[in-house]
Amino acid sequence: MHRILIILLITISSASSMGQPLSFDKAARQLFFETDIIKSSSSLVDTLLTKNFLHYNNNVIRRINLDIDSGGWDVTHTFEFKESPLPEFKIKSGRINIILAEANKVKKLQDVNLSMNFNSQEEANLFFDYLKKTFEPLSATHKVEYENGLGYFAQYSAKEQSKGIRHISIIFGKSRLTKYYEISVSLENFLNK
Repeated sequence: MHRILIILLITISSASSMGQPLSFDKAARQLFFETDIIKSSSSLVDTLLTKNFLHYNNNVIRRINLDIDSGGWDVTHTFEFKESPLPEFKIKSGRINIILAEANKVKKLQDVNLSMNFNSQEEANLFFDYLKKTFEPLSATHKVEYENGLGYFAQYSAKEQSKGIRHISIIFGKSRLTKYYEISVSLENFLNK
């Protein structure tokens, strides 16, 4: 009961904090430290570099993008953090991966995802419950499934048809690699491809 009350209060306060209703796009941006993914687009890396609590990993990963006729690369940039994107929740650590397609000095945002590790199952459950309760009423369609041994898979699609973040996928479970509970968030169709 205590956990439900906390989640309800957080949802109400975040929705009313700006004096306007929470949109699907705004709820997704909160997970990326209030970064406007659409506005930043190809300069998203530069935008995140301005946030002093994010640590940029200089080991950039490049791979050939065969979909680009003139030859190009998919370049993965990684940012690490210790602060939760939602201050009311505790995390152990997190990471944002950004994949840009680069060719002829043109950069195009391909993929953005976020993953967070938690010190306890309870902290991870609170965060996951918050995500479900936030995105469900903002979604035209949603699905949450559980697969034994892997964890939860949740998908949400926005009600509004405007530009912006319209689909989000969330995976929640215990990482076999790190042994911590982990939540991964992927944004989809965020540039009206």
